[in-house]
Order: sequence, then structure tokens, then C-alpha cells
Amino acid sequence: MLLGAAACLAPTFAAAVPVFTGDADVDFSNESESVRINDSAAEDFRFDGRISGLALDALHLAYDPVTDALYVGLSTTGIAGDVDGDGDASRTSPALAAISGVDQPDFGGGETFAVLIDTDGDGIANAIAGVGAGMSYGQFTVARPVLLGGDNPYPPSGFGVGIAQHVGRVFGTGPDASRPHVEFTILRLSQLPGLPNDGSLGTLRVRAFMGSTDDAAIGDDWLPAQDVWADACFDVDDDGVTTCQGDCRDGDPNVLPGAIERCDGLDEDCDGTVDEACVTVCGDGFRGGDELCDDGNRTDGDGCDSNCTPTACGNGVRTAGEACDDANLTDGDGCDRNCTPTGCGNGVVTRGEQCDDDNDIEGDGCDTNCTFTACGNGIVTEGEDCDDGNLSSGDTCGADCKFECGAERCNGKDDDCDGRTDEGFALGEVCVSGLGMCEGNGVTVCAPNGIAIRCDGQSGRPAEVERCNVRDDDCDGRVDEGFELGTTCVVGQGACAVTGTRVCRDDDRGGQCDAVPGAPSPEICNDLDDDCDGEVDEADAPLTSVCAKVRTVRGGGCIECSQAPGEGVPFGGAPWLLLLLGLRPRRRT
Repeated sequence: MLLGAAACLAPTFAAAVPVFTGDADVDFSNESESVRINDSAAEDFRFDGRISGLALDALHLAYDPVTDALYVGLSTTGIAGDVDGDGDASRTSPALAAISGVDQPDFGGGETFAVLIDTDGDGIANAIAGVGAGMSYGQFTVARPVLLGGDNPYPPSGFGVGIAQHVGRVFGTGPDASRPHVEFTILRLSQLPGLPNDGSLGTLRVRAFMGSTDDAAIGDDWLPAQDVWADACFDVDDDGVTTCQGDCRDGDPNVLPGAIERCDGLDEDCDGTVDEACVTVCGDGFRGGDELCDDGNRTDGDGCDSNCTPTACGNGVRTAGEACDDANLTDGDGCDRNCTPTGCGNGVVTRGEQCDDDNDIEGDGCDTNCTFTACGNGIVTEGEDCDDGNLSSGDTCGADCKFECGAERCNGKDDDCDGRTDEGFALGEVCVSGLGMCEGNGVTVCAPNGIAIRCDGQSGRPAEVERCNVRDDDCDGRVDEGFELGTTCVVGQGACAVTGTRVCRDDDRGGQCDAVPGAPSPEICNDLDDDCDGEVDEADAPLTSVCAKVRTVRGGGCIECSQAPGEGVPFGGAPWLLLLLGLRPRRRT
């Protein structure tokens, strides 16, 4: 036998599950997805010089959390169930027959294979899966074990009442040379007897058996060894920590050694203590610490706001219907107890207010200055001609809120008691309000202060940008400012330059010079820019005349003469000489 021990790996079992072919060593070869538990015996037992097919090599396990199925493989040195090791599990060899032994086909008769599972760690099997004595390979089952005096069962006779919901399938019809090993599945693993039925597996303890009551006492084999359990470690929640590594609640990826301990009544860090030095996290769905609620989110206005207080005015979170929320119900501190800014008309009576009825209606008992409706509160209401905020007489508004004779005001009343109304104020005259393009026509009316008049014309809206169009577009009292209209300007250069005046462009988007530049003419040697190109008497000026004695040579190819034409011309006054010298004669003026 291969020397081995109980194995505990931490694979990610959400990967592909084994595909059964009858060769467990190959089918479970991916160590990142399966657990292999080796037989701890020093050597295999033999018969007639051959290793028996009842000798176990390894128990293979792989778990699929998606289907909650456990995949099991039992690998043997030879063909599983080949008692005499002669290479044919269905034939009894003469040597075996000679000692009254029988090699039953397809695990019939007294041949047995079994996997025992301890789900609660008490050392007693809670379930047994396989084929017992008197059964056949096709009668594979998962059952509650028959205990012997409270001890673990002897597998050939240890299969009790079947648990049908856990019975999976066994591969093939029986092992042979091409499919030498036993492979099967156990369904609904997390619901086996003894498990917490919360999706976690805990630490499963397993051991395997293969033997026969018909083998003439050749031998039975236990794995890892008789009366020895091996831990089968899984990482169901894929958090990187297996049950063997201390994951006390496999199935919940937030519970593992080293996790943050939350104030929720659970032992998240798997140290055996609940909520020690726990951390309150608003929005994690667990109410703890000073949280008044925790609905598992940070959404405001859903009944439990982002600060884990119930949605309400005064919790410090502004939600629908609130104009402010300063986390208290104190009035007069800027945000009152109804979550509106402190002020007259918000429905909360604060310092300086006699009343506050949450509206701006006059004469309803509480006026717009938050005083009770009454003569002398400064608000003119029904039955009052005036209200100057006091109950004094002799100030043009008497204690009864009726006008007293005094200086005439512009208010539609006869203030001076002379039988005339608003005399001295030029009311009803045509007037204009606004400037420029914003002008609006109207008539004069009384101003709100009662001592002046105003124009009731509606002013237009000024343009954002002043245009060049002889209009005051931006209504600032100025026309076409910024365009320098009427100033002197020049267009063209040299002899083409013409002076004009800046005027508006046709598209109103700016100003331009109204002059038209002159037409250029051929350049001549005359100290002028005749062709309007910015240069004077440049080198290509045409030859105009031949002068006499050469005095100096000027730029642009012109020459100056100190004598009248024809006087003292060397070489008979031949102009060709000057041309040979590369000079153009210029007439002296």
C-alpha cells in the first residue's frame, strides 16, 4: 500500500466536477478541485502471490456546491472487488476455490464497499454509502448506519434504513480491467443527518471500507485505517479558507478567521466569541452600536436613512419634503422642527413672531409679517385705509387706521381733505420705461412709497451683446459703444491709401472703414510706392530716362545725376555704358 495520511486541502470547488470513467486516479487528478485521502497501511495484502482487489489505495472526494453533490472515487491496487487478484473480478480462481472462497461478480454476495461519514464530529458515522453484503452493484444506496452497541457499524451488515433523497448514481455495472475503480455520487450533501442544514458542511470526517464475507478470510481493508477518521475539508463559500483551516461557518463568505467582527450576534472571525470589539457598519443590514435601524443599504428616504436613523425630520438627513435638516427639532436655529428654514411663513413661531400660519395671506388672523391681523400691525387689511405700524394719531394714519388730513400723497386717497385726490402728481401721462431697445410705453402712476410717480410701462429684456446697428441693444443708454464709429481710418497703402470714416458693417457684427483703396500703378522711380506693395522705388522700377554724370547710386536701382541731360556725358553720352554697369539712369528733377 502507498503510505498516506488524512488529507485536508482548500480548493475552490465551484470549478468543473469529475467526469466518471472508472479510473478514479485519473478522474480526480486535479488536486485543486478534489481531496485525496491515502491508505495509511504499510503494504497491501495478497493472496496466492497476487495483491487482492479488496486492497484500497485512496479515497477521492470532490464537492459541487451548485448541485450540493459529493463525488466519490475508491481506487484500488487491482480491479476493485477482484478478491483473488487474478485480473477477473467475476471469476473464482482455483486457489481461492480450494480454500472455499468465492469471487462474486459485480460486488454480489458478501462483497462490500462503503464510505462512512461522520457529520457532527462525535466519532460515530451518521451516514453510510455503498453496497453491503447480500446486495449487488446496481443496488448502491445511502443509508443510516446500523450501529453495533453504540459503536460504528461493520460495513457488510451496517446498512440500515435508506435515505432515498441522498442516493446518487454509481458508475457502470461493476469494475473490470478497463474500469477498475468504484465511483459514485451522494446527493444533497449539506442535508445529511447531523449537519446544521444551513448550507455549511462543517468538517466532515470520512473513512472507507472494502471487503467480503465470501473470501475465506483473505482480509478486509480500511482507509485510512480501522477506527481512524480522516477530515474532508471543503471551501463551499469560496472564501479561501476551508473548514479544516478554521472556517466556522462554511457557506457564508463573510465568516472566516480574521474577518471583521460585526455587531450582529454572530461569530464572524471564528474565534469562539460573539461580537467582541465588534464594528458597526451602517448599511450592512445588521443593527448594532448606536444604530437605530439598518436596512442593508445607504439609500435615503426609504424608511432607514444613510446614517442608520429612521427617515424623519430632525435625523440630519434631508429627504423628500424637507427644505433642511439639522439633526435636531430646535426652532429658531436656522432650520426649524418642521425642517424648513427659520423665517416668517414657515408655520413655526420663533423669536420676534407673534404667529406663523405657514402662508402669505393678509387678513386671515396672522399677516405676512407674522403679527396678528389688527390695526397697527403695519399691514393694511380689510376695513383699514392705512396701517403705519402704530396706534398713534397725528401722523396721517390715525389710531383707527383711517387717514388723517395732512399732506397729499399719491395713493388714490384725499389725504389733505380738500375734495381732490392725488392732486399735484402728474398721473396718467404717456411715459417710457427702460432705455434703448428695452423701452416700453406706459402711463404715470403712483409709486409704492406714495410720494412719487413711476411709469408703468414694461421694459424689454436687454440683448447680451451690443450690435453695430445704430441701436442701443444692451439698453445701457449708449448706442454702438465699442465700435469707434465716426473715427478717421485709412485703407490701402502707398499711393493706394485712402482716408475714410469707421461705419457699421452690413451684418451688424462690427465696424469697418468706409473708404475704398486706390488702384495700384506701375512702379516708377519717384520716391513713392506706386504699385502699393509696401516698397518704394524697388529694383524692378522701369527705366525712364538717361541722365548725365553719375553721382551716386540709390537703393531700388535709381541713380542721381548732377548735370542736365546731355552735359558732360562720357563716351558720347551712351546710355549702354550705364546698363553695362548694372545701373538704371534716373532723371534729375
